[in-house]
Amino acid sequence: MSKNAEVEAWFAALDHPLKAEMLRVRDINPRSKAHVSLLFHTGAQIPGKPPRLEGGGDTARSMRFTDLKDVDTQKGALESVVREWCAWKDQAR
Repeated sequence: MSKNAEVEAWFAALDHPLKAEMLRVRDINPRSKAHVSLLFHTGAQIPGKPPRLEGGGDTARSMRFTDLKDVDTQKGALESVVREWCAWKDQAR
């Protein structure tokens, strides 16, 4: 799997007690052969309630992508969710 330089830099600077676990989970291939999911822990609290986020309850939300075309089509929605999530997390500090 090719890795994004910005994500690699973020992980390199990360000081977290579960860093090794995060990196290991990231390296494990997904089991589903029908879609790829991106999980946002505490995603239910992301402001604006992005429409592509799926899930119930009061904690996690995820985005599901069925193929590369779907990823490319939903690129703007994904970028928007990531920006909203990052802004929300920065405000919580």
